Amino acid sequence: MPPTEYTSWGQQIVDDTQASSNYLCQNCDSKDAIIVGFVVNPPLNSSTGNIVKQFPDQTYYAIVLECQKCFATFWFHIDKRGIESRISNGTLPEEIRIDLNNYALLYDCWGEQIHDGVLRSNNWQCPKCNSDYFEENRVNQLYKIIGVTNDPPSPNNIYGAILECQKCFCKLWFHVSEDWIDRMIERKIIPKIEKTKYIQD
Repeated sequence: MPPTEYTSWGQQIVDDTQASSNYLCQNCDSKDAIIVGFVVNPPLNSSTGNIVKQFPDQTYYAIVLECQKCFATFWFHIDKRGIESRISNGTLPEEIRIDLNNYALLYDCWGEQIHDGVLRSNNWQCPKCNSDYFEENRVNQLYKIIGVTNDPPSPNNIYGAILECQKCFCKLWFHVSEDWIDRMIERKIIPKIEKTKYIQD
């Protein structure tokens, strides 16, 4: 799911924040209220339940208001047009907008993932029998690729490949680039992997 176009701000919905179906304070029916919060993916109610069934990946938004008569807080759903109009009139801050150009789209994880039984290879060799993975042409001869991860245990690398040595059947992993994954998909050594994960550059 892509990052939302907005980020939460201010007061959020808590147990005693009542949902309003008529845009009025639920305690005193006053419409004199100020916006004190903005919520990404608020709780769903009868007005959104059927929509969610049709569009399960859609992001929903809400504003939290404080009644200026009784000071109770209440909330209701809001669409993008309502958000932008409130940013324009200054009742919502511009800081809730997110620049999607600052995000990169990654390959999803596929196949077996890194766990305690998968050994780290620091030199592209099998940690058990030292079989070399020194050129891509030997893929499926010495090694079988059984997984790709977009979350390897290193902060400076985005992807890891999980392989099975075809000599001793040890499972191992090492860091790879996106170009490497592209080549493996192009050569049909691994299946086509979707790209749905976003990270901030």
